[in-house]
Amino acid sequence: MKDPVILERTAGASRPVGFAAQVLHAASVLGAGLAASALGGRVLAAFAAGQDREVLGRALPGPLAVLFTQLSRSPVLIHVLFALVPVLVALCCGAIVHLLRADGVRAVRGQTLVWTVSAVISLITLAAGVEGLKPGMAALGYALAWPAVGALGVVLWSSAQPRGRVFAVWTLVVLAGWVLRLLPVGWPGQNSLTWWAMLPARPPLEVVAGIATLALAAVLARVVPRRAQGTGVAWRLLLATGVSVLLLRALPAFEHYGPAKPPAALASEISTSYLQVALTIDDAPEFARQHADRLRTYPMHARTHSPVWPLLFRAAIRAGASPVAAPL
Repeated sequence: MKDPVILERTAGASRPVGFAAQVLHAASVLGAGLAASALGGRVLAAFAAGQDREVLGRALPGPLAVLFTQLSRSPVLIHVLFALVPVLVALCCGAIVHLLRADGVRAVRGQTLVWTVSAVISLITLAAGVEGLKPGMAALGYALAWPAVGALGVVLWSSAQPRGRVFAVWTLVVLAGWVLRLLPVGWPGQNSLTWWAMLPARPPLEVVAGIATLALAAVLARVVPRRAQGTGVAWRLLLATGVSVLLLRALPAFEHYGPAKPPAALASEISTSYLQVALTIDDAPEFARQHADRLRTYPMHARTHSPVWPLLFRAAIRAGASPVAAPL
């Protein structure tokens, strides 16, 4: 017997989409396209004026960087192409709805919401002003790339496909967007997944080895402890240490700086600012009370954040040096 939820979504494929819903959907797609067109024109206009050309080369894969460089020389083409992105995505989503016999009503409603949010993001960014190519490209990612992925997710969710398959397909699409640096993660800084070379800049063999090492770490972290419940504490600590070592060796394969980054981070005064402050804390309540007054005397990150992290490092240090169950 089929799942009642799947039967409901299958039955929804025969429901006609109302005229009002179609008009709202078309208006949201058109609005998102016009807003993204204005935003894209402003972002690439700044680029055409000679701003941040080196940043663009690091931010995008080679072919896309070349494409954006050429587009910056043709303002009309910029506006047209950015305006067409929501339209093309909506057409593709419509084809997927028919192919998967998805619930058209739910799919249209979801896409209307997605493209309305897209238009709002573009308008807010335009109103706030775009300073620099990097934030502008991130805004375009939030206004076009993420809504496109969201529209696909809405369509897949409206279909009768098993939920596990829907999650798997959508997750693969998101991961591909991150790998190709098409989806921004956080308002961009130099450590954003999108704006520094990640997988595309690493040798393929290193990436494959990193994935295999991560898989091994996942097996040790999930499978082995379940089967080692009758073993001693020393054996479990050894497994936990092995997982940490594997992660330390695997993760640099996905980073711009490669294996040199972890030791450099450990030796960096910037990366250890929380630990440096934690080593000076004698009285935690007193430190919290005077934190605001002493901010300017702290190094780097500890100077710009709350006292939570130094206190957490202090607790970890005391935990490692205290007997079991001793107060921290």
